[in-house]
Amino acid sequence: MKDLVRFTASFALCVPMNQFLCQLRSRPNLLEVVGLKNKYSSPNPQGYRDVNVTLRVRLESGRHHVCELQVNLEDMLVAKEITHALYEEVGFLFVFVL
Repeated sequence: MKDLVRFTASFALCVPMNQFLCQLRSRPNLLEVVGLKNKYSSPNPQGYRDVNVTLRVRLESGRHHVCELQVNLEDMLVAKEITHALYEEVGFLFVFVL
């Protein structure tokens, strides 16, 4: 289970978003990238895109915790917010019809 702790990093442009993703791998003493799913390269059927990064974070105690970091463009987050009500309605209708 990795999404009990989930963070979102948002960027106005692709270049700084990509630079951030590259920097995540440069801190192996603090965190380790254990998974990366790039939905910009393969969006879902509705067109939603993001990058989900699973991180193994080293805690002060020396133990580790696995968490999820969602990396996205600000425009995609705005579109997601606008369409969320429609998404819930369509999901409800789908369940209701079944």
